[in-house]
Amino acid sequence: MKAFGKLDDLLAHAGEDRITIKIRLQSQPWHMYSGVIVRCILAASTLQRGKEAAKAVMEAVAAHREEFEFERHRGGPNLDATPNDIIARIEGYSGVTVREAFAIPDLDREIKWHCKYARQNGIHVSPTFMIDGLVQLDMSSGDTVQDWASRLLGKLREDGVVGERQPVAAVKAAEDSNMLSRRDGLLFFLRKCAFEFLGNLFACLLTVTRS
Repeated sequence: MKAFGKLDDLLAHAGEDRITIKIRLQSQPWHMYSGVIVRCILAASTLQRGKEAAKAVMEAVAAHREEFEFERHRGGPNLDATPNDIIARIEGYSGVTVREAFAIPDLDREIKWHCKYARQNGIHVSPTFMIDGLVQLDMSSGDTVQDWASRLLGKLREDGVVGERQPVAAVKAAEDSNMLSRRDGLLFFLRKCAFEFLGNLFACLLTVTRS
């Protein structure tokens, strides 16, 4: 939740011409309906203006997190809720109609891709940060936006990607969620939306990749 609320500020502070934020999702089974919610987010991303639609779904769930959780993993009102109830709740809070896209047959392949990426990188805790493919244990969702920006842009300067007078190439967000794009400049890759969003509903991964 903390990290998700900082992403827009990070873009504004560091500059959209320098960083691109990418969100990947990993369902965690101890949050009972996380799989349904992840599929709803991915379904929204397939719609027209998919990035905005997916973000609206994530914001809606984050704002009403308790309504998507169980009590102590075993009880509460959601014990009687069905997947259709969860979908309807998400549509009501977000204003995004995801029911039809939720039924896309191959959408499960996207979910599996997100899970496999976390597994192959040994991601176990939320959030987890990576720079140039290496886990950064000293980065946290509790860090300030300024700390994040300084860390990321400082890394680029160390690598000679950003110089004192060198213009920074704009990095366009890749729409293909099946592969990582290597771009000129900086790719700031955030795996899993909203780090601690939904009480660690998903694991998070943040990566900076050089061309």
